[in-house]
Amino acid sequence: ILIAMGRWLLLLAVAALPIGFYAVRAAGEDDGNGGATTRRDPEAANLYHLYLLPMTDGAPRAVPDPRDNPYLTFDPAWAPDGRQLAVTETDCHQCAPEVRVVSLGDPDAPRRKLAGGSQPTWSPDGRTIAFVPADGGLAVIRADGTGRRTLFVDADGSINRPRFSRDGKLLAFMRQDERGRWHVWTSRPDGSAAKQLTTGARPEADPAWTADGMIAFIMR
Repeated sequence: ILIAMGRWLLLLAVAALPIGFYAVRAAGEDDGNGGATTRRDPEAANLYHLYLLPMTDGAPRAVPDPRDNPYLTFDPAWAPDGRQLAVTETDCHQCAPEVRVVSLGDPDAPRRKLAGGSQPTWSPDGRTIAFVPADGGLAVIRADGTGRRTLFVDADGSINRPRFSRDGKLLAFMRQDERGRWHVWTSRPDGSAAKQLTTGARPEADPAWTADGMIAFIMR
């Protein structure tokens, strides 16, 4: 499954490649930085770690993890400048997930915690990250860790997979209705002008923005 994200594509490998989420640069735009993926640890079936996937020949290269006992890393999201990744990490089976920033220029440095939560996505200008807080809903925070703002709380309906539009003026996300069915919504980055776009009887999920401002989604 390929999902556009700026100049990158997300690939869910289900057969020929190891199970995990992969990010690869679109054709003709390789700057030597490769792609990012989380890959299952063969020594521990439930653990995922962060890798860079080269566009040319070569095996995925593990990004050093400075934690004493790395556990889970997933939901990698590239910063627009390609120098950082926002990820979701947990440090133990019972630990709450956290949104952290990985500097590819200094991968041995401690990963910077932004907030408790998961599913980070960068704004096109690289200044803001939207994410799903640990207690549900939807929030945004500046990339330096300041200015956190709650847009929706879990009581408003469970929310998943936020994605900024290419111009940064809208967020698309999945939201459950009172019957537990998922639909695609949008709002402005400040939470205003929230609008439900789909109303089907089947779950509508995983929104992704096209280059011309439309939204692709999966109907399950």
